[in-house]
Amino acid sequence: MIQSAEQLAETVGVLDACQALNIARSSLYRARQPVLAQPKPSVLSIVSPRALSQAEKAVVRQVLDRERFQDQAPREVYATLIDEGRYLCSVRTMYRILDEDEQVCERRNQLRHPNYVKPELLATKPNQLWSWDITQLLGPAKWT
Repeated sequence: MIQSAEQLAETVGVLDACQALNIARSSLYRARQPVLAQPKPSVLSIVSPRALSQAEKAVVRQVLDRERFQDQAPREVYATLIDEGRYLCSVRTMYRILDEDEQVCERRNQLRHPNYVKPELLATKPNQLWSWDITQLLGPAKWT
């Protein structure tokens, strides 16, 4: 279709050729441009020269997993270490290191509340149960 438009455009012009064949002029112009070779994504990612080495990451992991810091967020650990005059890495790098070990989650022990069963009131005889709201009371038969 584009080739037909190109041939017709030589005699009547691009606008009239595109209108006659009912194609967009932008399609014609895009077809005229040479196809550029897309670079293939490399399998190996480029490592920044400023990245922490495996030994430095191990030190950060040890510090974050200490009993002293195990219940704290990386931002709190960072602030505490800076107050002590020790800089290991940025807060974001701490999060990246924890993410590598799948430790980015709530690090504190969570209290699990038990599921309490709602008390059920069942009257089997008259004057057995007293309540201000009788809609909540169950009788021997349904809706009584």
